[in-house]
Amino acid sequence: LGLIRKLEQKRIIEIFQTVKERYKPIYKSFVRIEAKYQETKALEDLFQSISNNEKHSQVLMQYINLSQCLKYENPLEVSKKELLIRSKVTDSVLKTMVKNGVFSIENSEQSRLIEATENKQKLFQLSDNQQNALTKIKKEWETKNVCLLHGFTSSGKTELYMHLIEESMQKKKQVLFLLPEIALTSQMIHRLRLHFGDAVQVYHSKHNPSQRAEVWYRICSPSDKNYQIILGARSSILLPFSNLDLIIVDEEHDGSFKQNEPAPRYNARDCAIVLGQIHGAKVLLGTATPSIEVYQNTKGHKFGLVELFERYGNHPLPEIKIVNLAPVKKNKEMMQDFAPQVIEQIKTTITEGQQVLIFQNRRGFVPIIECDTCSWVPKCKYCDVTLTYHKGINKLKCHYCGYQKPIVEYCGACGENTMTMKGFGTEKIEEDLSMILPNAVIKRMDLDTTTQKGSHETILQAFKEQSVNILVGTQMITKGLDFNNVGLVVIMKADSLLNFPEYKATEKAFQTMVQVAGRAGRREKKGLVMIQTYQPQHPIFNEIINQDYASFFEREITERQTFLYPPFCRIINLLVRHTDSVVMKKGAQNLFQELSQYNDWDLFGPETPMIGKIKNNYQNSIMIKFSKTLKNNNIKKRLHDIIKIFLQNKNNKGLQIIITVD
Repeated sequence: LGLIRKLEQKRIIEIFQTVKERYKPIYKSFVRIEAKYQETKALEDLFQSISNNEKHSQVLMQYINLSQCLKYENPLEVSKKELLIRSKVTDSVLKTMVKNGVFSIENSEQSRLIEATENKQKLFQLSDNQQNALTKIKKEWETKNVCLLHGFTSSGKTELYMHLIEESMQKKKQVLFLLPEIALTSQMIHRLRLHFGDAVQVYHSKHNPSQRAEVWYRICSPSDKNYQIILGARSSILLPFSNLDLIIVDEEHDGSFKQNEPAPRYNARDCAIVLGQIHGAKVLLGTATPSIEVYQNTKGHKFGLVELFERYGNHPLPEIKIVNLAPVKKNKEMMQDFAPQVIEQIKTTITEGQQVLIFQNRRGFVPIIECDTCSWVPKCKYCDVTLTYHKGINKLKCHYCGYQKPIVEYCGACGENTMTMKGFGTEKIEEDLSMILPNAVIKRMDLDTTTQKGSHETILQAFKEQSVNILVGTQMITKGLDFNNVGLVVIMKADSLLNFPEYKATEKAFQTMVQVAGRAGRREKKGLVMIQTYQPQHPIFNEIINQDYASFFEREITERQTFLYPPFCRIINLLVRHTDSVVMKKGAQNLFQELSQYNDWDLFGPETPMIGKIKNNYQNSIMIKFSKTLKNNNIKKRLHDIIKIFLQNKNNKGLQIIITVD
């Protein structure tokens, strides 16, 4: 490669790239009878003329049945494939009839995307509270382009979205509806298509490249009415909109809107705000648990704020109980990983004909297999993480690079047969419950059970139809899902959310627990939420019980201000990577020295992050903190110049620098 570059510099050769068109439209062949045979008398004469040819007569008869040409003046087109199957003839027979002037064949471009089948319904009548909220949103948009809709779970935010979408459609404009999880799209597709039909199209990574390309091409044309509303995950923010009027970001707080790997690394919520500025479109951010930075922007009157603190139909908020695991564990009363009162409540809920959601934000069977003699733990060959045991495949698996190995029976350090399983994941919860409640129908929803196309929809549809008693899942079940019959929600271990080494840990824990709690009792009957924890004294639990976001925000924002964290400063994290640990450490130290030339920002590091190696790349992190009074563009340019010069140095060859902001 170096030689080729030198030849290019001497202008001996030229290097160029070409883009190959991979997308090809799908065409389907249709058969139509010629106009001269569309009258009854002419059709009778045609039958007489081909009566001696059994195959031709069969094709004509099947065409009449399929097209209903005797019933309508304008006969319908008939699928060529279906006509041949029904007639039980070969393609050559049909070609002969086309040649004889009986039929014509036309090729029509077909969509790869699923079309709406539901009959359109009118929008629901808004309640007084919803109507007031809708009026306030429009008023806020008069002076601000971005508005936050802060409403309780099940307060009817989706109906407000639909009324706003209807207004944009009447103006013949485009709408982008962003969701954080692909799992949420199936329910939302159904709800939107009930009202807007084929105007709703979907864009996310579970669609194959050709399906995504079709959306891309057609959305370029504002005249295509079937592509007025795009419902998608974060990647849909990059579509080539030409007539955008409204952007809705549902569950704006969700971390899934941030793409970390691979590049480009962006936050779709923040990009949506910028996209709205570019197109002159209004942006609505909706959530029951706003992110700290967005709520702070409403306090500073940068964004509008509309609150909806009443559940639709005045349905009661769920009752929330904190289950202290410490005395239960001490008295050895635990039933697998459940407190006895939790198991009793699960049994009661199922007996009453209601369903149960169980949340554990860790997939697999157990996260750790450890030697009881010397505490040795099997680790990934390519990453600095422990391997998770998956019982379904009976293997240890790395959740970062996908590396797998057979389960370890003997310790790799001392050789003793004392390997013990520690902790629990969704797979273990599913198995434990099946033993405790053998008659219950239990399903699991995590990354392992939703890899195939349509698997999200299959699981959610089964739960919606109430053929499933208990649904065990990861964060996929915590947000946006609307089920009528959930009587109980169980959060297995709240401590794993709280005890995370990150300044946003408490915020994320509050958001996750409030969101998953909101899945309970979404209709007339009051739901129940049980949260298992070893630290019930934590102030966050009172705020969750009372659904008191204001108190949580004040406590959290005070801590951020005291210790100088966003939104009171900006944080840039530089991750230095290399396959050689010595080269990586030396490079990180040299970069730190380069950054130390400036005294208007604070530097921390270089240090080994929680995971020191991923996919055979060693890594160190350098954190930069600086005041919000400094201009972002100046900091960007400075950092860009430093990194560019740094990487041009031959001693830093092969180093990779990944930049993450806030």
